[in-house]
This record gives sequence, C-alpha cells and structure tokens, in this order.
Amino acid sequence: MTILAMYYLIPLVVISFISFSSGVMILLKNSESFNGQLVGCLAIVIGLGVCIAKMIGG
Repeated sequence: MTILAMYYLIPLVVISFISFSSGVMILLKNSESFNGQLVGCLAIVIGLGVCIAKMIGG
C-alpha cells in the first residue's frame, strides 16, 4: 500500500468510527423517539458502510 493510500485511508476510518459511535450515542439518548432511532441507525449504517467499502476497495 502506498503512502498516498494510507493518507486517504486514515481520515476515512476516523470519520466512519465517529459516525458509528455518534450513531450509537444518538440511539442510546433518543431511544424512545422514532426520529432519534432513525438518525442513529443511519449514522451507524453510514459508518459501517464506509468501513466495509474501504476494506473491499482496498
């Protein structure tokens, strides 16, 4: 893996982790409201999606 690829990989991993963890926090805080659940699930899916896409894409 080139240095340039690493340079792009690290921010993506950080962003997906932040998205995932904020999604979990939203779910925990707003578990009673449907809107909160929706936003939390979306953030988790986006976080995981970016991570998986990056692993597949290399």
